[in-house]
Amino acid sequence: MRTRTSRRRGTTAIVTTLVAVSLLSGCSINAGSSAASAFEDEFANAEGVASVTTQGSNTLPFAGSVSVLVVAESGLVDERVDELARQITEYTSSHGSASWDAVVLDADAIRVGLSSDDDENSTRLSVARDLTATEHAVAASVAVDTQRVPGVGGDPIDTTPALIAVAMDESTSLIDGYEVAAAAMQSVNTEQHDQNAVAMTADGAFVLDDESGQADAASFADALDSFAAVSARYDLSGAHVTPQSIMVRAVQEEMVPEVQGFLAGIPSAAALEVDVQGGNVTTSASTSPAAQSVASEIGAWGTVTAGDDTVRITVSDFRDAREAFAAAQRSPDFTALRFFSIHSADAKVQNSPGSFENTLMIAEAALETRTTSRIEASAEGYKFWLKDITDGELAAFIDAVKPGLVAGDWTTFVNAGSFVGWFTATDVVTFEDSYPAQDSSAQDAEDRFAELWDASGY
Repeated sequence: MRTRTSRRRGTTAIVTTLVAVSLLSGCSINAGSSAASAFEDEFANAEGVASVTTQGSNTLPFAGSVSVLVVAESGLVDERVDELARQITEYTSSHGSASWDAVVLDADAIRVGLSSDDDENSTRLSVARDLTATEHAVAASVAVDTQRVPGVGGDPIDTTPALIAVAMDESTSLIDGYEVAAAAMQSVNTEQHDQNAVAMTADGAFVLDDESGQADAASFADALDSFAAVSARYDLSGAHVTPQSIMVRAVQEEMVPEVQGFLAGIPSAAALEVDVQGGNVTTSASTSPAAQSVASEIGAWGTVTAGDDTVRITVSDFRDAREAFAAAQRSPDFTALRFFSIHSADAKVQNSPGSFENTLMIAEAALETRTTSRIEASAEGYKFWLKDITDGELAAFIDAVKPGLVAGDWTTFVNAGSFVGWFTATDVVTFEDSYPAQDSSAQDAEDRFAELWDASGY
């Protein structure tokens, strides 16, 4: 039989009365998740909409917040995109049961954060289109709070904090792209945290970020001049440039000393923090010999960052994780690390060398099913983000991960869209509730998950 543990017990007569009145008046005790569900119902089948992703947060009973990402159908004409923006704004402005943290519209090459003002939204859409009309530009983002957008994007521009960001198809066009993005800053009104202009390559390997939202931001001119000089002289595979610093990555590791000497000799870089890396491996002054040894073994499988007894490799496809792990184990210093981690677009797996094998096995099992869109696993536990799925697919996911989770009594977090919950993995699920009740639809989805979990004999 399923059990449930509540972290909040007991209510006063006053609270009970308020809850009853609120429910009778149509208010939801889980305002965030209810508003998210209602938004999906409103726009999932709207003309020109390809997909809707929402995330509702129930901060208190009858209070919460919502973030939404609406993706337009490919090739949708500008007029319909503009109309869709107006419809979304009208809806969010008239539905205030929860606060709207981030409302984002994605239409082919542009991604725009929508405000409550139609004129401002028209300006943002226009700015985004102008940015993508720039020669060599392939995508643009305007006023998007990347920290709150649900549904992690596969493209680096989707997760780069910036008021204005433009992605270019080649690094030689970056400075032109930055100048266009910086000029567009004057056109957009926003109070969001990020107030900077960014130009980057589409793969995220090169980034120019003026950090102009910071009160103490320095002039970007010297850093841009330094980047222009070094990129014109040497073959680079990456760079990250800010007003205070320049990091460049030479294609060949043996070129690092020469590039360091070049930057040390140009006046524009004299006041900058300079970091020159080579090949696929990033090290620092704190990198331990053990981390350096492991990093040198796995550079062929992705980009590597070696720190103080820690190593992280980012692979383009998580199916390469097993071979990257095997390569790391070939280093005699692997067991001397504190942590080893493998990242990809849909996974972050980290643990000590001795525990990494089991952690990776559970992550692989989850991603091999059709249900998992994202996973984070560490010594703290497992977090799974699940797609909209049938009972059969959900049962297959549970059969795949339950043995490993139960064997380790792992703390497990599940975001299935229709409900969010966490529990300590045992043979019979016991959810830990944040609030004393849920919407009926969310409760039904959670109950169904529990039934399938309890029925799994794996």
